[in-house]
Amino acid sequence: MYSVGLAIDTFVFSLYSSLTAGNVGTQGAAIDDDVLLAAVENLDKADVPRENRKLVLDPESITDLMKIDKMVSDSYVQLGAVEQSNGLIGKSRYGCQVFMSNNLTAQNTTYHSAAMLYKEAIALIVSKDDVVDYFDWKEKFTNVCRAQNLFGATAVRPTAGVCINTRS
Repeated sequence: MYSVGLAIDTFVFSLYSSLTAGNVGTQGAAIDDDVLLAAVENLDKADVPRENRKLVLDPESITDLMKIDKMVSDSYVQLGAVEQSNGLIGKSRYGCQVFMSNNLTAQNTTYHSAAMLYKEAIALIVSKDDVVDYFDWKEKFTNVCRAQNLFGATAVRPTAGVCINTRS
């Protein structure tokens, strides 16, 4: 099921480059305070509600985030893998919950597309729950493990998200 989850993540994250509220940051450059403030500003200009905003970054960008002084103050709550298994890192000073994923899509085989987005920017529908079954394939003298899922995703409100270019 890990491979199925990876396929879903990769497909959903590939939609980040289609977000139209802005494109901030420079490929190959660290994310800094100015980049994140520009993302917030772009969402504000697009009349995106301030609640339910998410910031999804790769591990290297999380490191960049931790180098911003206001992000490591007492008001920033960091939750580790023990508390959350869904990639939640904490809540940022930019009004977003911060998530980390290793499955962000590379834009040009090198740099990832991260995003700051509202909950309605991308829709994901899972029509069939995860199915895992095992069976004997006697003709091949082997056992088979099959995992499957049926899903679809699209950018339903692309103006409610900002694509962020990362350094890795």
